[in-house]
Amino acid sequence: MKINVVPFIISFIASALIAYTFYIFGPKGNELLYSITSFIISVCTIGLGIGFKTDSERITMLNRTVASVFFVICICTLGILLNLLVGQQLLIIIIGLELLTYFLIIYLLSKSGQ
Repeated sequence: MKINVVPFIISFIASALIAYTFYIFGPKGNELLYSITSFIISVCTIGLGIGFKTDSERITMLNRTVASVFFVICICTLGILLNLLVGQQLLIIIIGLELLTYFLIIYLLSKSGQ
């Protein structure tokens, strides 16, 4: 995997803006948790989606597609959990499982060699 510096910096800044949005609209007392979680989700999905390139164009497009889908899934899940006012432990477990699934799929795609 090769890093594309400018798109990665743009994705980092977009992730910071998304995290700030969750900080503003997060429940009082947990706004830091929601902003850090949304920042990690955004950097992992958007950063790997547009910030990195593999040797194969096909695998790069698959990685970008998977990153886009998981970004939408994770942000929607975070928004739903924000509205349900779930506890900190449940939030970390659910988002952690989603991100681990995402990393596993990206790893398997990069090792497929197509």
